[in-house]
Formats: sequence, C-alpha cells, structure tokens
Amino acid sequence: MATLQHNISGELKTVILSPGDNINVDSISITNTHATLGTHVDLYIGTYSEDGVKATSYYLNKGYLLHKGETLILTQKFNNSKFGLFVKLTKLFSSTTPTADVIIF
Repeated sequence: MATLQHNISGELKTVILSPGDNINVDSISITNTHATLGTHVDLYIGTYSEDGVKATSYYLNKGYLLHKGETLILTQKFNNSKFGLFVKLTKLFSSTTPTADVIIF
C-alpha cells in the first residue's frame, strides 16, 4: 500500500507515489519544514521505462520558491495507475539541507 505522508530531506528525487499504486489523488500539500530558509520545489508526474529509468515527466510546478513555514496546496486530481508522483527539493544556499512534508489527500 502506498504511503500518503512523506518527510523529505535533501536534494534527491523522492518517489511520492509509484506508477501503478492506483491512488486517487484529490490534492497535494507541500510544507517547507526548514527552520530558517526557503527551498525550490519541483513536483511532477512521470513514468518509468522497462529498465526502471524515468522515461517521461510532466511538471505540475517547477522551481517554485517555498518560503520557510509556507504550505503549497495543489488541487490536482488524478489517478496514478499509469503515472508516479515525484518531488525534488533544491537548496538555496550551499550549507543547508532542504526539508519538507508532503501529504496526499
């Protein structure tokens, strides 16, 4: 069963929902949980090729600046039977690690 709540730390791509989880998504909440700094957020849906490499991606938002403590709520309805949902955080300064919470409703 898919996990609908995620605590994210760092700049790696994070799989929120895998393709084929068959979850009906009504909205997505992303909250910057860093104590002092903002972060850039990429949120996208995509697929994998047969060898497990990301084959396609379609951005819901790209490079959105999420200030400390700010929450972004997207009312993006879809079923992820064919597409996965991914998030990537990007730090603003070299000495920080971006953190965020992602919740699927």
